[in-house]
Amino acid sequence: NNFTQEDSAEFAAFAATTPGPLDVRGQAFFDANCDMVNTLIQATKNKTYSLQSSDFQSATFYGEHASGDVKCLNYRLTHYYRANFFTQKFMFTSQLMQKLWDQLVNDKHDAMLTLLTPKMD
Repeated sequence: NNFTQEDSAEFAAFAATTPGPLDVRGQAFFDANCDMVNTLIQATKNKTYSLQSSDFQSATFYGEHASGDVKCLNYRLTHYYRANFFTQKFMFTSQLMQKLWDQLVNDKHDAMLTLLTPKMD
């Protein structure tokens, strides 16, 4: 065995700083997706091809702030609303949110679509 204690410590440091498999089920992913969309909105502001929050669809945000940026959703609250037995049975919007999730997120939860449908002249 050529694996030394120094190698073991180096590997442990590497493993501690290397992210695991991507999982869209968390606030970090929701925030990153919102940041991406907001960056696109701000980068195209005052251009002939400017993008608006209404040009995007995602399971991570809704509506817009006064600045034009999207309003990022809280993952934990949306998951609870989508998956809770009572909200599923008594709130139709919970079922709609689950359908949206099912259409935009793959089965492994490592990819999510964010749709861009810009206005065309």
